[in-house]
Amino acid sequence: MTLREAIECLAELDDEATIYVQGAPESWTPESDAGVGVKGLETELERPRPEGEGRTYFLELAVAKKGPLWWAGNLDHAPTLDESVERVIRYARYDA
Repeated sequence: MTLREAIECLAELDDEATIYVQGAPESWTPESDAGVGVKGLETELERPRPEGEGRTYFLELAVAKKGPLWWAGNLDHAPTLDESVERVIRYARYDA
């Protein structure tokens, strides 16, 4: 799963879960490898556990669903997926 795919399906994912992403924050892109799950539990969305295989903490789903997207209300258009993904990445890097 890519980070873009994880963010695209935020509404379908459990608020208790966390997104983990391959690499260090400065290297995160929409195409970065991502896993979603509850730390220590394996789900159908990720194998192996999301925090393994070089993945690091990105954001809890509850935060990703609300916090970084507040800016969308100030736009004169519905944000595109690309705009939303970039905003969530920026939030995870600098504000979380």
